[in-house]
Amino acid sequence: MRLRHTGPAVAALTGLLTLAACGGGQAPGAGSAARGQAGAAKGVLRFATFTVPDTFDPTKRSAGTSGLNYLFPVYDPLLRTDPTGKVVAGLATAWKLSAGDLTLTLRPGLKFSDGDTLDAAAVKANLERCKAAGGGCGSTLAHVTGVEAPDATTVVIKTDGPQPALLFGLTTGAGMMVSPKAFDSPDLGRAPVGAGAYVLDAAATVPGSTWVYTKNKHYWDPAQQTLDRLEIVLIGTAQQRVAALRTGQVDASMIGDAQELASYREAGLQTAVTEGGDPIGVITVDPSGPFADQRVRQAVGYALDRAALTGTPFRKGMSTPSDQLFSPGNAGHADVPAFAYTHDPAKARALLAEAGVKDVPVTIPAMPGPQNKTEAEAVAGMLNAVGFKAKVVSPPPQMIGREIYSGKYHLAYVPVFVPDAPTLADALAPEGGAMNPTGRPYAKALGLARQAAAASVADEAKGRALYAEMMAALTEEGVVIPAFWSPVGVAYAGHVKGLRPWAGGYMGPPVYGVSVGEKG
Repeated sequence: MRLRHTGPAVAALTGLLTLAACGGGQAPGAGSAARGQAGAAKGVLRFATFTVPDTFDPTKRSAGTSGLNYLFPVYDPLLRTDPTGKVVAGLATAWKLSAGDLTLTLRPGLKFSDGDTLDAAAVKANLERCKAAGGGCGSTLAHVTGVEAPDATTVVIKTDGPQPALLFGLTTGAGMMVSPKAFDSPDLGRAPVGAGAYVLDAAATVPGSTWVYTKNKHYWDPAQQTLDRLEIVLIGTAQQRVAALRTGQVDASMIGDAQELASYREAGLQTAVTEGGDPIGVITVDPSGPFADQRVRQAVGYALDRAALTGTPFRKGMSTPSDQLFSPGNAGHADVPAFAYTHDPAKARALLAEAGVKDVPVTIPAMPGPQNKTEAEAVAGMLNAVGFKAKVVSPPPQMIGREIYSGKYHLAYVPVFVPDAPTLADALAPEGGAMNPTGRPYAKALGLARQAAAASVADEAKGRALYAEMMAALTEEGVVIPAFWSPVGVAYAGHVKGLRPWAGGYMGPPVYGVSVGEKG
């Protein structure tokens, strides 16, 4: 995925903005940016966003990418992604994937922010802690059978087969290293001890409002510490975020929807969005009852009107309707997918009739925020028009990822918090898959995934072709029903340099290379 940078003179944009976990919704502390002009100071970045961290302990955070922007300053992961989503070096400078393991080479001389050594033994301890924790962190390491540390800078992660998805997994929670001394600290969830460029200033932080970070004196590369101070500010509404950036109360902001982007452009502020984007779609969470029948699941696919979903003011002109889950450049994308849905209500009704069902009850959980609920209700209306009896509920926003994939719901209409087909295959694995709470063995698709993983070790092109076949199989089965692609966007003032949106929807990009000059 490429990045598209825009200013107020640009007439139109391709791509769309992320349907964020709290996009457009209210949040506590929404007026917190009005307290002062700290963001105008040189070397200080005040960044507005609309999510909150559920915890600073990487092993206990909920699934998905929402809130990771709070953790990245304090936890350098073993591997990173660049703004396009490509895996690059992090704490590990090199890696080698084989049929039965992943070998990492660490940077020498690493330290945690408490001054303790970060070596292979510490990485081994972290990975074992993550796996034992279960949940989103443990599911990432579901195929890990053991971890070895043959010397101070070498980590060998043993797996039950080739695991290309593990590379991306080590760029997020599973790859975030905690000082082993802090493992058992009751304060770890709010007072993190990592090896990132910054440390959380607990005294200056106001939970639920503003999180403050200062430089980590033990960081391995001072050249990356381009900020003297970082403040992440919770501002719950688009109107307040736009006003805060326009008046200089913050320096940059996450963008919640197409209307918010337009407001930044009208105000003469800089914006940037990723092209392609993160997948939005309907996921079969529990294929039981009527949904055990493939025809019922396919009826959902033919009922979905992608043009209507992307034609609202929330998305109009900024969205890309899609007949496949992953955008170009991601493993699992095909130039021409082997199976795709069209909007065909008559076919949906016929499939339900063939299955011998009508008024099929289904409850759809809505992501937090009024816009998200409105969109979920539109999906419910599309289903009701063909013979379902759908309703929308709004679960508590805390731990929303765990709630959606708890097994309580047959279907979910969500941002699909995975970047590519290898990661999706892991998430759908019958044992430990975060998106497969009922443990269904999707035999055909996961068989293709195993073939693709094995092929990827020696022949990336062949592996990608097999992953595209896997995605077609999942789509035809009605396990994943694509709707559209949703990029990530940021807006920023002219004195901010190097800020780019990060593919993956972190609700605010990592601050590698970002600097803040004098306000002009």
